Amino acid sequence: MTTYIFKRLLSMIPIFIGITIISFAIVHLAPGDPMTVMTNPKLRPSDIQRIKANLGLDQPLPVQYYKWLVSLVRLDFGNSFISGRPVSDVLKEKVPITLLLCSTGMFVALAIAVVLGILSATRQYSKTDYAISVFAFAGLSVPTFWFALMLILVFSVHLGWLPATGMYNLKAAKITLGDRISHMIMPVIAFAAPSIASWTRYMRSSMLEVIREDYIRTARSKGLKESVVIYKHALRNALIPMVTLLGLSLAFLIGGAFVIESIFGWPGMGRTGLDAIWQRDYPIVMAINTLTAVLVLVFNLLTDLTYGFIDPRIKYN
Repeated sequence: MTTYIFKRLLSMIPIFIGITIISFAIVHLAPGDPMTVMTNPKLRPSDIQRIKANLGLDQPLPVQYYKWLVSLVRLDFGNSFISGRPVSDVLKEKVPITLLLCSTGMFVALAIAVVLGILSATRQYSKTDYAISVFAFAGLSVPTFWFALMLILVFSVHLGWLPATGMYNLKAAKITLGDRISHMIMPVIAFAAPSIASWTRYMRSSMLEVIREDYIRTARSKGLKESVVIYKHALRNALIPMVTLLGLSLAFLIGGAFVIESIFGWPGMGRTGLDAIWQRDYPIVMAINTLTAVLVLVFNLLTDLTYGFIDPRIKYN
């Protein structure tokens, strides 16, 4: 396994460099200029040119990319164009907040999807199966931003049960666990809902395929309880496609966090990234893109390694 991990890490290097080149080109070639946001229109052209030179924006794009890549190797993301703060300090504040939202949402979505998928597969063509299918298709059809706004309208505006925005009560003298949970409920539900809908269908299909295998019939013929057959023998193999799906879904989940954080005022990496895009704050945008790429590559590697723990038949060469 050590050799396999080493080869995978080596293969990630050209992929990562390719991602950074594409991301750098898209960010810098997009319409708009940081100078229009940062400077006063009444400044003289010579002053604007001097500011550009200080930020390195007067150099050709290949030179800018090379200098940025060299700094990245030293784990130096530069300073924000707008606030002047080191980008690494901004990421240290924002990344844990986004990871808290994403990890909680993924855990909730996976747990619910697995349970619903098993219920739907083991009760195929029953009322339960039809009800779960309707729920799944409805979840796939509803836009995430609209669902998030409806949650705020119902549970915050009309019922007043949950806070509409923020990560905690700014007026509270002390942040309590109950306050943090109450602020997380709606963002987590909005974040997890689309994944629950799609993953439930995948889990149902995977479970239906597994329970028709010969070894499941053999387990039943031995007189094992149905719960043992499903949760001990069938579930383990049915989870393999779900692990693959999780690895492929990470990038989309992080993208969904941008929308959720903006709607609920969640002070994480997604909201910071959107603000940086509007303000043409290139160092923060590139840092977030780079970090997202690293997370996706590492998560895909962990996904492949998880196969061996789920299915002992899988060997790494």
